[in-house]
Amino acid sequence: AHKGDVDPNSYDLRYLYACAQWILSEFVRHLFKTDMETAGRLVEFIQIPVSLQVEDFGDKRLVLKPGTAHYELLTLLRSYYPELVTVSQIHKDMDRRARSTVSNIIKSTFDKRLIEGDKNKGYKLTATGHENASQLVEASLSMVSAA
Repeated sequence: AHKGDVDPNSYDLRYLYACAQWILSEFVRHLFKTDMETAGRLVEFIQIPVSLQVEDFGDKRLVLKPGTAHYELLTLLRSYYPELVTVSQIHKDMDRRARSTVSNIIKSTFDKRLIEGDKNKGYKLTATGHENASQLVEASLSMVSAA
């Protein structure tokens, strides 16, 4: 917090985000009852920079790395997890693709049991879908850091 008339800015927000990541990582290290390898993977997951995957514009989210419609849908729904996302919101977020492509990938992903829900209430990732999305994002980040 600032004293006086100084407004918070993006530097303050980045600092707070990094501090929150660190605190959450410490909780995982001290409280999670598992082997160090699993705890380490969880800490890495906590510390994935959100801005590298999906940018939130308020009324719309954009998956920043181009990829298949499957990758885009899973990455997008992972950014909303565990909330339900309406079909209209998915179409809005994936507006760079044809509506039929988006509808087909929703159906295909639903058929594979990676998402659950319906076209009236919306969809969210299943546990399997979340794991699949996390693997896709991790692989994508690995390629970025290797470059």
